[in-house]
Amino acid sequence: ERFQVKNPPHTYIQKLKGYLDPAVTRKKFRRRVQESTQVLRELEISLRTNHIGWVREFLNEENKGLDVLVEYLSFAQYAV
Repeated sequence: ERFQVKNPPHTYIQKLKGYLDPAVTRKKFRRRVQESTQVLRELEISLRTNHIGWVREFLNEENKGLDVLVEYLSFAQYAV
């Protein structure tokens, strides 16, 4: 039985890309950490629980979800 997907992959990708603004100061980034942490939690749940087609769409050449995720984590490591 299929269930309704909360958000499509591109939603998470766009949100993560939104946090990658190099003009954001450390102070502003820290304020946004809680918000971005929630996005990462939801993404983690989606990757574990959605059907394989959802995961493939997240990872495909058009979305490049893994690249965006790694880029965000690298950015966050230095911004905090």
